[in-house]
Order: sequence, then C-alpha cells, then structure tokens
Amino acid sequence: MLFWKKKEAPTVELDGIVFKFDPSAQSWETDYEGVLVTIEGTALKLPIKSKIHDILKVIAAHETHIDKMVDEMMWKGMNRSSAHLACISISNVNEFSASYLGDETWGDLGYDLWFKDGKIINEGAAD
Repeated sequence: MLFWKKKEAPTVELDGIVFKFDPSAQSWETDYEGVLVTIEGTALKLPIKSKIHDILKVIAAHETHIDKMVDEMMWKGMNRSSAHLACISISNVNEFSASYLGDETWGDLGYDLWFKDGKIINEGAAD
C-alpha cells in the first residue's frame, strides 16, 4: 500500500499580498484587509494590488445604493450594523462580484452584486 503525502497548495506573493491556489476551484485567494478576494483562473497578473484598490473604489462609488438595498433586505431581528463587505470574486479584467454579509442574525443571507465596467449589472439578496 502506498501512502501519499497531501500536496500543499501553491502560494505566491505579489505586490506584498500572499495568494494561495485552490486547485478544486481553479482560483487564487487571499485575505485583503479583512475581505476574501478570489481570482478565477490559474494566472495572476501584475499589478494585482492596484486592481484590488480599483475594485474597492468602484464598490465605494456605489455605497449609497448598496446601503439602501441592504436596508431594504433587513428582516426583523437582523443586526444591520454587522453588514460588511465579505468577499470579492474577480472573473476577468472588467468583471467582478462582491458579497455583503452580517453576523449570526443574518443566518446564511447575504447581499450579492455583479459588476461589469464599473457598473452594477445584477444584484440581490440570497442565501
């Protein structure tokens, strides 16, 4: 009988950010300032840090709308103050999604947005 040592997932540091490859999802991921960032595909392209900052600026530009939509989805007993940007998934150069989550009062409910060329192209609450 052969015993195989489980391979460690590859990691790489770019722009001072450490990314770990998830072979099952075929994507790279990192925790960036408390936000899970995933990048689809096997290639990481520089400059990645400025790309993440650009995405955060796009999201911030839509903050008023996002706050309004999160307020509308609040059910009785949900803690509104726990709402936070939890993850970003970058699918290509001009497209990404973002998810807002809360604490345990939210259960598995979240508010998701999909962006293309800096504009919201889809959004909604989902669990």
